[in-house]
Amino acid sequence: MLKNKKLIGSFALSATLIGCNLSVNGVLEISSTLTFVKKTIFGSKTITVDRGRQNATVEISDKKVSLQIRDSAGKNQNVDFKVPAGNIPTDGTWIRVPAAQTGQPYDVVTSVLKQVEADNEVHRDWESCTYERCTTHCRGSGDNRDCYRECRTYRGEKRVEYRLVYTDWNIKFRLHDNAQVAKFQGERQDVTRDYLHVGPCR
Repeated sequence: MLKNKKLIGSFALSATLIGCNLSVNGVLEISSTLTFVKKTIFGSKTITVDRGRQNATVEISDKKVSLQIRDSAGKNQNVDFKVPAGNIPTDGTWIRVPAAQTGQPYDVVTSVLKQVEADNEVHRDWESCTYERCTTHCRGSGDNRDCYRECRTYRGEKRVEYRLVYTDWNIKFRLHDNAQVAKFQGERQDVTRDYLHVGPCR
């Protein structure tokens, strides 16, 4: 997905960790029926997912990885894995967390690849903003003079110059027992602005 853009910091990868919430859509390919354990307010229950290709979402937060599977009927099944997700490197390195730690009957094998690039083109635009104006009002005179400030917020615009920054994520997620039983791959691109100049709001 990254092309005709300026590379930032040699992929901004090597020592970088995820360190934030990340949600990526993709496809889960299931080679044999999956069985998961899900905790509810009434206790634990068993969830089974049949083999095949399913639309799915992997959500990575500080302390866990969640897998949301959407079956052919449009029903969502949510499964949590105890994975130290905040410590997953973003250079594509594979990590493996055994079933004894994940809280599910499967090892989790996953990799996260993050690439950050900036567009060379400088964009100039106006952005909406708010600013505040204050006035002082006084009543009376001499020792009886009473003053107060009144401030109002107004909507305005400011002139900005920026480059677009593209962050591409590639997530690979595998489930293993004695062999690989499911695999997921998903991609996501985030676009942000790297501001070179921000004018006053007026």
